Amino acid sequence: MSKVINIESVKDTTLYKELLERKNADTQAFVGNIISLCEEASDRAKQIPQFFSEYTLHDKTHFLRVTELMSYVLGDTLKELNDI
Repeated sequence: MSKVINIESVKDTTLYKELLERKNADTQAFVGNIISLCEEASDRAKQIPQFFSEYTLHDKTHFLRVTELMSYVLGDTLKELNDI
């Protein structure tokens, strides 16, 4: 049975939470910029249907779901990845 992924914010994703746990100063600086970067990407994605009508579902919700699915695919390997 499939599971519906209901995530409201980047802060709710497993990948974001994993980065928050890392104590590297560079990583923490990067984490501090993730929210604004994701908001900018989301704003730009709203324009996609104007230029590519076949891509109607590429919005913030789509990005958040794909990000969460990435953490499912990675599983325990997530802990082994470098911060970047």
